[in-house]
Amino acid sequence: MADIKETLLEAKEEIKNWEDKIKDSKTLDEKIVKSEKDIKEFESKKQKAIDDIMKQKKKEIDEHYNAIVVDLTKKKNEANDKKKAEIKKNKEERIERETKENKQNIEVLKNQINDLLTENKVSKITGTDFYFTYFKIVSVLGFIKALLTYVVLIVGIPLIISYFWLGKDMFLNLENIIKVGATFIINLFIWASIWLIINHFTDMPQDVYLKLKNLKYNIDDNKEQIKILTKTIMNDNDKTKYDYTDTDREIEQIDLDLETAKQQNEKDIKYLNTTIHDEVVKKIEDDASEELARLKEEYNNDKAKQAILTEEIDKLRSQIKEKYEALVGKDNLSSEKIDKIIQVFNSNNEQELMLKQAIEMSKKK
Repeated sequence: MADIKETLLEAKEEIKNWEDKIKDSKTLDEKIVKSEKDIKEFESKKQKAIDDIMKQKKKEIDEHYNAIVVDLTKKKNEANDKKKAEIKKNKEERIERETKENKQNIEVLKNQINDLLTENKVSKITGTDFYFTYFKIVSVLGFIKALLTYVVLIVGIPLIISYFWLGKDMFLNLENIIKVGATFIINLFIWASIWLIINHFTDMPQDVYLKLKNLKYNIDDNKEQIKILTKTIMNDNDKTKYDYTDTDREIEQIDLDLETAKQQNEKDIKYLNTTIHDEVVKKIEDDASEELARLKEEYNNDKAKQAILTEEIDKLRSQIKEKYEALVGKDNLSSEKIDKIIQVFNSNNEQELMLKQAIEMSKKK
């Protein structure tokens, strides 16, 4: 019985040692997992540092390029505005040259009208557009202008006067309607008087009117020719008629500068992504190499320890199984269960001893 007890105590000790090593192995596993995480985080921080530096350098290159583009674009816009001003000026000068004869003709015709009016003692108003538009309707457009004018003068003005005089109640009762009607009549009388006065002072012989009308038509024809020439010249996009050499060269140079800046920016970006990138990576890796080496060394040492410990655990397990499995059973190969078996064994020994003592005492009696 003593031998079994000693064997159980040895088993308990060896199994306890085996279980402690298993606990150490789990602790080491946790440490290895943490080391792997630390290495990954360190690598991630290192990569982030590289990315941040590259991003900042890329931003500096882009800002430099954008500043150049903004400056050159501003200069190009100014050059284009300058060219537009030159085009406008050249076209205006061309219009002035090509309409000079028509303007001279108009002045000659106006002088002829003045001479004709003076010679026949006719009022100057007869020679104006006002006279031909509103008192001698000679075209559809003249009729429309005259009609609109008469509507405003004969209808519009009395209504406005009545509204300011009587307000919204001007058609509310008979008295107000009479007042509005009186306003219309007075207004009509005033404009009729004005028309009669103008007609009296502009009265002329028929032959004088026909000459005057012909001169007026010639003036209108020259004015129309001026409008056509002006429109034609302003819409003429043939730039070969003008000299914009200096401005064009300025714009071409700006375009060349923009292209040069673009090519230089592409070179800078390429240089950044190759040479500068490699330099940044090397510097950061050099700065981080000592710490990274320490982390990896610690990780590798723990992995080596884990391999040795795993081998020891497997060896102990085999030994314990071989020595004690037959004695205590496969399911009882733990220090806790062995301890319970020892307690039961001790309890049985005490009972056996008490029984022997009782037998001895009965023999003495």
